[in-house]
Amino acid sequence: MSQFESSYTKLMSSISSLSPLVTSIENEISQIFEASNSDEIQKISARVARILVDAQIIRDDYSDLFSSLVQSIDNMDNGDNNKEAELNKLTEFKNSTDATTSMEIDPLSLSNVVSKLENKFRRSLETATVRASALSRLAPPISVPSTAFHTR
Repeated sequence: MSQFESSYTKLMSSISSLSPLVTSIENEISQIFEASNSDEIQKISARVARILVDAQIIRDDYSDLFSSLVQSIDNMDNGDNNKEAELNKLTEFKNSTDATTSMEIDPLSLSNVVSKLENKFRRSLETATVRASALSRLAPPISVPSTAFHTR
């Protein structure tokens, strides 16, 4: 058992918290394309932005915690036999995938997942906004009843 077991547990907890957010963001982004007007797009956009901020915070906390773990292991005495075991455990952990969520453990991979979602959201929002604008221009004009007298 590692002396840093609590750090590994916190890292896994972060991944467990991030996974449903990733799924929610993906689902919300797909709804953007179904929106037919700018009000709907704005509502969906607000939901995605809120969830995305939560995902970014988890990503940043995860990265900080992982860096702290690496630094703690690096600071161990080189003569300490446990240091080699801890380095091996860290490498094994970093190269693994969470069995429950299928998310990669590596901080760079985790960061890339969130960054890709940010880009996908930005592009999807832009595309949907352009589409909604085009649809609004295609809407039939509002008819105004005529007040003119018609003679027969």
